[in-house]
Amino acid sequence: MENSNVPLPRTSSLYLDFVRFLSAAIVFVFHLSYRGFGGVWIPLHIGGDAVMVFFVLSGFIISYTAEREPTLAVFMTARLARLWSVAIPALALTFAADKIGNLINPDFYAATSYNPDLPVLRLVASGVFLNEVWFRSICPLSNLPFWSIGYEFWYYVLFATGFYLSGVKRTVTIAAAAVAVGPKILLLFPIWLLGVAVYRLNNKAKASEAAGWFMFLTPLPLYAVCVVAGLHRLLDRATQSAIGPQMFHSLVNAESFLWLNMIGVLVAIHFLGFFAIHHRFGFLARVESPIRYLAGLTLSCYLFHFPLFMLFGSLLKPSPDSIGLNILIGMLSAAVIVALGPWAERSRYPLRSYFAEKARVLLGSGGALKTAP
Repeated sequence: MENSNVPLPRTSSLYLDFVRFLSAAIVFVFHLSYRGFGGVWIPLHIGGDAVMVFFVLSGFIISYTAEREPTLAVFMTARLARLWSVAIPALALTFAADKIGNLINPDFYAATSYNPDLPVLRLVASGVFLNEVWFRSICPLSNLPFWSIGYEFWYYVLFATGFYLSGVKRTVTIAAAAVAVGPKILLLFPIWLLGVAVYRLNNKAKASEAAGWFMFLTPLPLYAVCVVAGLHRLLDRATQSAIGPQMFHSLVNAESFLWLNMIGVLVAIHFLGFFAIHHRFGFLARVESPIRYLAGLTLSCYLFHFPLFMLFGSLLKPSPDSIGLNILIGMLSAAVIVALGPWAERSRYPLRSYFAEKARVLLGSGGALKTAP
């Protein structure tokens, strides 16, 4: 197992944190743009595209942290603590917000993609990351964005089995995990693996500064051209024609895998370009505190915002063009995220210690499972 243990330069860490927050902000504003919430700020369907930035970032960061986590048990306890510290509060918030909102304005929920049936099954399946396996897509009540967590967890598992295991054990475990999750999750796995590739390529060699600027700047206008040209629709039609409408629609959240993988490639190129020119971004240190603070709220923002939009939408009852009420829904939701997010995010540390202690007891490994920093 290769172990470079090279720390990320400060500018690189800051830029990745900035992109992480920016991607969450795009998802936040995109969902706030739903007509039911009173405004159309982003008319283009780019919420899912922003999630692909998270996937590439995740592959990069997990590759980095895995080299500092000596065993599979340490890695998985850290990942579970990270996810559950925010996912469990998010599911509890979703349940409470949906209950209150439904009591206040049931018609508002009835007119949306709210999923009220089998609430316990939906919450439990999401809480143990089985919400997206095979051709299932179990939305936890109103929390539409939660789908990606059901992908993210299994990418951790697939990566960890390849990173920490070897020989026949690795082959069998990866195959078993792949069969368990099914084709839908695997179709977007290359995007996550692009982040792993970026990390490893960046450790081996960097592009020249001129090439770095080209790779850094080109993906965004190229993405814009592809959006304007309608390439997303063309690729979806080609996919549907190749696999049939029934199979296409069964790939919920992954049906546009050709488009989404293309987004992943553009994001990876952008990051590779940045790492070649990161020394030009020293100015980010001047705003380090706000960047770190906002990045620390990213997962909470992502998992908390939609049920909050639904709750405040049911209270305020905006019409499709109620821009003022739309902004108020966003502000109230952001206030709750700022209030609850830091507590949820910080809870991963005691959770990690708790899981590590349980792992020590179960595996009888003593100090070998010390909590990674």
